[in-house]
This record gives sequence, C-alpha cells and structure tokens, in this order.
Amino acid sequence: MSRAPPSPRIRPVFACLLPFGFTLRETAFASWVGLRGAVPIYLRIIPALADPRRDQRLFASIFILVIASLVVQGWTVGSAARLLGFARRG
Repeated sequence: MSRAPPSPRIRPVFACLLPFGFTLRETAFASWVGLRGAVPIYLRIIPALADPRRDQRLFASIFILVIASLVVQGWTVGSAARLLGFARRG
C-alpha cells in the first residue's frame, strides 16, 4: 500500500513556520489544523466582485469543498493531536 503525499497546503505552512523556532511536532500540528479555506474563498471573491452573476456557481462549489475539508479536519484533529503527543493527560 502506498502512502499519499502530504496535502499541498501543509508543505507551505510547514516551511513558513520552521524559521520561528517551533518544534517539529508543533509545526506539524499547526500545518494540519491551521487556517483552511480562507485563501480559496478570498481569491474567489475578488473576480466575483467584477461580475457577481457569472461567478455564483464557482464560488458555491469552492465553498462546499472548503466546508468538506473542514469536516474532515474536525474528524481528524483529535487523532493528529494524539499522534503528535498533544493529547490531555488525565
């Protein structure tokens, strides 16, 4: 069974956080649970301002994909925290 490559979003976030002295665990966790969907939605809003009727369908599609991504992240954030050693003790 082959492993899937890391998400395209995770690599840039990981690279941007490395110079700030976070541990590898902290950087990996922030990369996984960081801001999701803000950039695609923002970039989709800019052309939509020029012609709102033309871009409604594309914006709706991007919005649904972002929501689906958030649902997946929500289901996996606990597992990611445990895997990286951030789970609560007690």
